[in-house]
Amino acid sequence: MRKKLEAEGYQISGYREDKTKKPWALMDADGGKDDLSVSVENARHGSWVTFLNACVA
Repeated sequence: MRKKLEAEGYQISGYREDKTKKPWALMDADGGKDDLSVSVENARHGSWVTFLNACVA
């Protein structure tokens, strides 16, 4: 996932991989062509990917 996001123009802003913690892998990234923030969590039973778009008032 990290390499794919970087290839699409995202900047990785946070990363942790530690199988003694829950979730064991976390990654945050910003940017890309749509200027989204992305949060990825990986646990034993699956992964979660969240895309956030900043709202400007």
